[in-house]
Amino acid sequence: ATIAFLIGLVDLLPYLGAGSVFVPWILYLSITGQLPQAIGIGILYLVVLIQRQLTEPKILSKSIGIDPLATLIALFAGFK
Repeated sequence: ATIAFLIGLVDLLPYLGAGSVFVPWILYLSITGQLPQAIGIGILYLVVLIQRQLTEPKILSKSIGIDPLATLIALFAGFK
């Protein structure tokens, strides 16, 4: 539960994101020989990335009422 809270908290920061928790966690598990867990966490990280990159703009565009591509461009422009 603590790791989930930390991931959620860090994911609010667009440049750090969930990767700042997942990547060190995956590296730690790999180094300590826990490869099945590292692979599982890696797959979970990919799911989170896909969700953030693909579905979030689509959901946001539906609620705002503009094209998903325009929403994605606006999100990236807003972060820079």
